[in-house]
Parts: sequence; structure tokens; C-alpha cells
Amino acid sequence: MALRARSAPEPMIAVVVREVEASPLRDDTVLERELGTPEDYAAALVPDAPVRRRTGPVMIGGIVAAVVWLALVHVGDVVGWHLRDTLGPLASVPALVLLFLGVFGQFLSDYARRPGDS
Repeated sequence: MALRARSAPEPMIAVVVREVEASPLRDDTVLERELGTPEDYAAALVPDAPVRRRTGPVMIGGIVAAVVWLALVHVGDVVGWHLRDTLGPLASVPALVLLFLGVFGQFLSDYARRPGDS
């Protein structure tokens, strides 16, 4: 799994699996002591792997804000806020804007960062 996460080619993964299975070291703890953790071993074999990014806080903030807006629009009638009546067909537009700002803001945050920063 660690090699696939680092986008190693399938033939390389097959060779590594065969070598590890053919090794006389069958105990997981002995293998980890000799070769390191699977992630360390994969990093040694594929050092320049592309880094997969997880969903960041800016994007999550945009998604949460959009969901809160939609909840206010649809539940606001109960508390006396008639947003659907006031905004009409444009009631969902702020949610789309918030989603866009979250995605675009995360993009800027990720790619404006220096390469060494995590």
C-alpha cells in the first residue's frame, strides 16, 4: 500500500513483494527492524513521489459555511427569517460562492506555500 501511495509502478511493486515474501525474515517485527516501516521503505525506493494532499481547512471551512447557509435558507422560515422569499431563485447562490471560495482559497493556500513547508 505504501508503494502505491507513492505512485510506484506496478512492476516495481511486484518485484518488491516477491523479494519480501522470499526473504527468510518472516516475522513482521524483524522485517520492520531490518527494512524500516513500510512508509520508510517505500520512501527509500521511490524518493521523489508526488505528495497526495488531503482536504485542507480552508476548503472544509467553505463547505461548512455553504451547508450552514443552506440550512439557514431552508430552516429560517421556522425562526422568522424568510430568506427564500426575500432572495427568490438566488437563495442558493451564496452557498455556491462559499463553496467556490473554499476550493479556490485552499488551492491558493496549497500552492502559494513554499515547497519545504507542510
